[in-house]
Amino acid sequence: MKIRMLQTVIPEFWFLMPLPTPILEVGKIYDAVTNAHAAVTVIYRGGIRIGVKPGEFEVVEGGEAGE
Repeated sequence: MKIRMLQTVIPEFWFLMPLPTPILEVGKIYDAVTNAHAAVTVIYRGGIRIGVKPGEFEVVEGGEAGE
């Protein structure tokens, strides 16, 4: 699925991420997946996975669990 960020998000444990720190920018569209509990994770450059919370994004394409 694809999501559009409604606000800029920096990973909670940004200091454990490779440099440069991945930042999900407001207005940009990213590929994302969900798990069986409907948690949403962005697949960032290089395969880095960043969890996002409801209210931080909107679904623009897809959205079925496990997609």
